[in-house]
Amino acid sequence: MFHSGKRVMSALAEDKAAIADILFKAHLVEYVFVASLAAAIYDYFLTMGDEVSLVWPSRWSLMKVLFLLNRYLVFVDTAIAVQTSINLFSNLEECDAEHRVFICIYVMGIGIVELIIGIRTYAVWRCSKRILCLLVTVYLSGFAGVLFLLNRFVQIETFPSPTLMRHESCTANITIAQAPWPAYIFMVLMESVVILLTLIHCHVSTSPCSKLPQVSPLAQSPRFSPLDEVLRRDGIMFYFTMLGMSITNISLILAGPAALSSMMQMPLRVVHSLLCSRMILNIRNAVLERQITRFPALSVRFATESYLGLEDMGLPNFCDYEAA
Repeated sequence: MFHSGKRVMSALAEDKAAIADILFKAHLVEYVFVASLAAAIYDYFLTMGDEVSLVWPSRWSLMKVLFLLNRYLVFVDTAIAVQTSINLFSNLEECDAEHRVFICIYVMGIGIVELIIGIRTYAVWRCSKRILCLLVTVYLSGFAGVLFLLNRFVQIETFPSPTLMRHESCTANITIAQAPWPAYIFMVLMESVVILLTLIHCHVSTSPCSKLPQVSPLAQSPRFSPLDEVLRRDGIMFYFTMLGMSITNISLILAGPAALSSMMQMPLRVVHSLLCSRMILNIRNAVLERQITRFPALSVRFATESYLGLEDMGLPNFCDYEAA
């Protein structure tokens, strides 16, 4: 009886240690989520001046709406993630409802960023119909795969008992087989296509044998213009930053402790949005610098490039010019 009692006490001690470890990791995830929200707010104030001067005066268009949605939607799902990770729930239905709302806004935010960089790539290629067909095929396939995986995930996910949720917050119970980690693979694949097209364009547009339309004699220069340099630099930086974070996120989901499987999801979401916003602001700034330093005779070129900078965002007008 004495030895049996020691074994029971040892088992209880191990259980307490395991619970303490889980709670510690859950708190670590909370801190990362709060840090993600703080980073989003900090970057917003850093770039608010550029937004006011570069975006607000431009005409309303699809790209301007997408930019503003990307700019501000990130605060919504990040705040929900912080709220659900910090608050302790006792109502399973409330927890499930908030989790579904969070997933919808999270996916919408990621999708808006992917759409923005897709449209940017389409514009870089002068509204090429072949590029449009390729992008539409890749995006439809990627988004269909993501939506299928997330719909399956929402249907099979479960939550802890109300008693446990009072200590562990609103966290879904999932296994590796149930986790929607392939959705991040689809995101990486879509972005890989975009960066590949960007690099190909940078190479082709500076080639002496390039067949891309030249809208001014200056475009024939083999050197990259400041706008081309911004497009190339920001595109490469965006891709490799997101690739590294996506690999880290997938590795945590597949090989990390279960309590830390969601730790990188909000940093990835926030950085994804912030880099996209900065990319658009940098493009717009490069366009305005060109307008200041070039002659009025090149206003046709400005109108073409300003499409990338959110000034003249009408796709039909841009493509009509290209067809002419």
